[in-house]
Amino acid sequence: MRFLFLSLILLITVASFSQFQADSVDTEPVDTTYTHPIGFLVGGGVTFGNLTPSNINSADTFSGWGTQPQRLFSVGLMYNKDFSSKLSFQTGAVFNLSKIVIDYRLNNYDYADTTNYSTLAIPLLASYKLNKKPSGFKLTAGLLSEFDISKKADRNNRVFPLKVISPAAYGALGYQLKTYTSIIEFKLFAQVNPLNLIANDENKYTQAIDKLYYWRAGLVIILR
Repeated sequence: MRFLFLSLILLITVASFSQFQADSVDTEPVDTTYTHPIGFLVGGGVTFGNLTPSNINSADTFSGWGTQPQRLFSVGLMYNKDFSSKLSFQTGAVFNLSKIVIDYRLNNYDYADTTNYSTLAIPLLASYKLNKKPSGFKLTAGLLSEFDISKKADRNNRVFPLKVISPAAYGALGYQLKTYTSIIEFKLFAQVNPLNLIANDENKYTQAIDKLYYWRAGLVIILR
């Protein structure tokens, strides 16, 4: 019984001393408006292909060139660096999943060649917010490089061989919404990629195309 009584007295003494120490120390308030520079991106849109036929003699049997719009899915991580209340810089890594479909007519038969085109995009973007408030509209512009990461079987079976790296011009109109715990950014974007073909003089399909590029447009959401 004496042991329990002494233990109770010791426990009360330690608790009282701890409470006194906590009350005597000034603690800094938690900043509930803090946001991480790293954000998670998810979104999608449409890929619009464009091509210009060549006028060489070996392509005379080709006609009816065209492309089909294809769905686009995007997911990735973005890094944001604020230089001021209005100006910021973004980079990151974004995986894009899409296809490129080319239609043409050869010897009175219609063909539609489908190319799976999965890429890893590395953007270098600058954004300008139209006001100094935590929330507001933003304009974004810049460049990005897309690396072809499609499956090897897909790359080998393409009728139109593509280069591994494709540059792109990028522009977007967005809205930044700042909450107590995070920033949510919505972006309506558009980009254009010139997909120069790998030269192959023995391949009539390659010779029949002078230029190939595509547009992408859609909506992405970034949470950080």
